[in-house]
Amino acid sequence: MVPALSRLVDEQGRPLRLGDKLGEGGEGAVFRLAEHSSQAIKVYASPLTVERAQKIKILTQFSQTDIGRFTAWPSGLVLDEKGRARGLLLPVVEHGKDIHHLYTPSSRRKHFSTANWRFLVHVSGNVARAFGAVHALGLVIGDVNPGSILVLGDGTVRLIDVDSFQVPVPGGRPLLCTVAVHIFLPPELHQAPLDSVVRTPDHDTFGLAVMIFQLLMLGRHPYAGRFLGAGEMPIERAIAEHRFVFGAHAADRQMQRPPNTVAMEILPSSVAALFESAFAPPAHRRQRPSAREWVQALDQLAAELAHCRRNPTHYYPRSASLCPWCDFEQSTGVLLFDVPATTFTQRYEGEYRQLVDLIAAVPRPVPATLVAATSDIVVNPVAQEAAKTPGLAWGSYVLGILLMVGGALPTTSRWAVDPSWCRCLGVWRRRTQKASEAVDQRLPRCQERRSGCCGGA
Repeated sequence: MVPALSRLVDEQGRPLRLGDKLGEGGEGAVFRLAEHSSQAIKVYASPLTVERAQKIKILTQFSQTDIGRFTAWPSGLVLDEKGRARGLLLPVVEHGKDIHHLYTPSSRRKHFSTANWRFLVHVSGNVARAFGAVHALGLVIGDVNPGSILVLGDGTVRLIDVDSFQVPVPGGRPLLCTVAVHIFLPPELHQAPLDSVVRTPDHDTFGLAVMIFQLLMLGRHPYAGRFLGAGEMPIERAIAEHRFVFGAHAADRQMQRPPNTVAMEILPSSVAALFESAFAPPAHRRQRPSAREWVQALDQLAAELAHCRRNPTHYYPRSASLCPWCDFEQSTGVLLFDVPATTFTQRYEGEYRQLVDLIAAVPRPVPATLVAATSDIVVNPVAQEAAKTPGLAWGSYVLGILLMVGGALPTTSRWAVDPSWCRCLGVWRRRTQKASEAVDQRLPRCQERRSGCCGGA
């Protein structure tokens, strides 16, 4: 909780007034600057240590580079009435959302309603670019976690909490990053004292690989799966023991991919190889793939995406023989990439109006008395058989129109109406085919036709 502060000033002694609160965490809170809405003040709950204040002053020296394209970079210290460092000035990131809202399918439909897999690939590349920009300055992020990466609507990203970075000191020991989220921490640091260990970009790139994996693989953590041995296997232990669930050697480590997940085989071999290298034990690698290597591989993937013909929201690697998202959605009933209702209405309203008009034009069953009065007319035997059960014939005809028009509509439109349509469509088609065969064979009893077309229902 941030205590009430009577007076705050910048390093030049100019007064600063707090505006709206933008957020609050364990260390303090962030407020919009009342006089400049594009700037914010991060106010700490207690005065900064000498080391933390020194770190922020060093970071401000990099503010003239293009690092601001990828981060919310601090521009100066904030002091209280006693001259103590109480916070820092930084830019406001408007409309940015934590990256986990994007890679988690359920929250993606709410916060990034138009995002598809092509967008996820695009964001993955931008995250790698942000890491590369930080490493190019000789800095280490250290505390890689989904709460420190904001994604904007155009797919650009901003790294926040820059004041926790590890910062070099000319001629001295670096100012360390002493915090971490362990499910993004590399195995070699899980038992290390973070308040004394010097981190490297290679440590960061483990967390980067985890983040990219979650973006590309529907929010799944690469170390979360079924343990086939005895006891529990939390993610932290799986990381420390190099149990990469989706890797080629998962079975050797008694790990199994969880149900309702896609395999790494959907990815091009170049991207899959980077994951294998990033998560391999030390004996099988020299250094993890760098941020630059990830940028190159993801840019190539983005340039080679295929567009699904069945569902316009689906993009997938061209190296895959079939769209993996269609198969996943049909087998699980989970809608991965949504289409806003307004877009759906604009694109498919005409088709559904046509469907309604076709159904309205279907003639109603002919009364039995009328059939008897025209018995001297020679009719097709199949039609004559159908006339004995006019309700079934009319219903089959309407169903045929539904299937015909429904089959012509893009898969997206069917999903937008009912996520179970894809599965039911095949069942309805099979039943309709059986019903037609039953009529063709002129079965004498409706009971037998039912056993052929609706399972005796």
